[in-house]
This record gives sequence, C-alpha cells and structure tokens, in this order.
Amino acid sequence: MFTRAEVTYAWPRADGTVGSDREPVALFTGEAVHAYLGQLTDNVIGEMLNELAVELGAALGQECIYVAFADRTWNLDAGAREV
Repeated sequence: MFTRAEVTYAWPRADGTVGSDREPVALFTGEAVHAYLGQLTDNVIGEMLNELAVELGAALGQECIYVAFADRTWNLDAGAREV
C-alpha cells in the first residue's frame, strides 16, 4: 500500500535559531504473510526489501530510501549503491 505523506527536517543554525524544511514522500507499507513466506528468514526478507526499495527509489528519483522492518530501520543512499 502506498500513502502520500510529508517529512519535516529541522537543524540548528549557527546563530542559535532553528532552520526547517519539508518535502513530500511516499510511504510503502506491506506484510510478509507467514502462511506464504514463513520459510524465509528475517535476513532474506530484509534483502528483498532492499531490492524493492532500490527499484522504487530509482523509479521515483529518490536519493535516499528509508527502510523499516521488524525492530530495525536503515537507509539506502543512491550515491553509495552499486549500479
């Protein structure tokens, strides 16, 4: 499932004030249904999510993709990925 959302960034400025910005994002949510995928380990599912994230990121022109699965969250940087 895809949902439109917005991410907000904040950072400290040298003068003590706070800068901020925001941009639209697409959230992809899904499930690894145990009845169909119960034989897959969490590591294998994580690898599959990475592959899906890379494809979605390329299609959407994203430089950075954030992935969350189970109790872990990580990001994939387009500049650091192999082509």
